[in-house]
Amino acid sequence: MSHTFRFLGKAQSEVSWQLTGDEAHHFVKVLRLAVNEVVEVTDGQGHWVRGSVSAVTGREVEVQVIESYRVESPRIMLELAVGALRPGAVDEILPMLCELGVDRIHVFGQHGVAKSRLGPKVHERWNRILVQAIKQCKRPWLPSIQEHESVEALIAATTRTGLARLCLDPAAKVVLPRALQDFGRSDVLAIVGGEKGFDPRESAVLNEARVVGVQLGSSILRAVTATVAAATCLELHRQQL
Repeated sequence: MSHTFRFLGKAQSEVSWQLTGDEAHHFVKVLRLAVNEVVEVTDGQGHWVRGSVSAVTGREVEVQVIESYRVESPRIMLELAVGALRPGAVDEILPMLCELGVDRIHVFGQHGVAKSRLGPKVHERWNRILVQAIKQCKRPWLPSIQEHESVEALIAATTRTGLARLCLDPAAKVVLPRALQDFGRSDVLAIVGGEKGFDPRESAVLNEARVVGVQLGSSILRAVTATVAAATCLELHRQQL
């Protein structure tokens, strides 16, 4: 079966979708596709179509709909928060988190970590990575990504009713898959510290907020490994509900 390219675009009507900006440039200049090409287009909000390209200019690509699909939003929301890692490390794990079904990603600053690991330019790059990831894995929902300056700010931003919050802690007695069973159909947020874990002040904030400590096994995992492993556990939990 031949590969069908997928793009992020917008519906103009029930029978017509459009690619603009970077997506149109990628279609024309990078992939060198043309009129009559059959492609897939998603809006990143659960709607995607299969269609035939009817017109191409330097800035726009018009797609006529052949088949249209709507995928409902996930029955429970999966969120994952990770401390701002060394340059490039968050870039590395974002496609994996997207492929594993994480719906909302949080990156938070920590004591002793350079503030330059967060910011508008970094955030813009992360959004581009997520767009490429949903196109590659053909996921119809685009995950959101949020930044927080500290653990305190992360906790303050994730207080909504119905959200179960867990934190990876090698000293915890309960493993993550077992803890997830206790939360049933609640939305879930798993929090992973950066390269140095959490310092005493950050741990105190998590304890005061009654974030549940969980572990992933007997080994001490790198933050990158722990983040991907936690995301895998969350998605398997959701699939089993």
